[in-house]
Amino acid sequence: MAPAVMRLLGNKRFLALYFLGGISSSLASLAWNTFVRHENVSSHGASGAIMATIALYACAFPRNTFLIFFVIPCPAWVFLPGILLYDGWRSVSDRRSTTDSAGHVGGLLSGIGYYVWRFGLRR
Repeated sequence: MAPAVMRLLGNKRFLALYFLGGISSSLASLAWNTFVRHENVSSHGASGAIMATIALYACAFPRNTFLIFFVIPCPAWVFLPGILLYDGWRSVSDRRSTTDSAGHVGGLLSGIGYYVWRFGLRR
């Protein structure tokens, strides 16, 4: 997905999206863990940056297909809200996980926001 997003945005804007996703996911994770869970957890943002790229790809190419578990085809317009709901639910319900689901949500929202800011507002 990254090569397609890079062609769409160009190198500088892709790098901006990637950094925005990483920073946003770290801030979302830190806020969630500090103010909701009342835990002191570090956040690194790498998976959130990838989630931002996935979100922008799904917004830009909604009819393209994702393969869930490399087998189950799913259109991007179904996958994006599905993964957003799944990670949101895991943020609330799963305290034992080592996956930073709140960071994923932050990354996904930053990718959607970047798409809306860059392409949606111009239409």
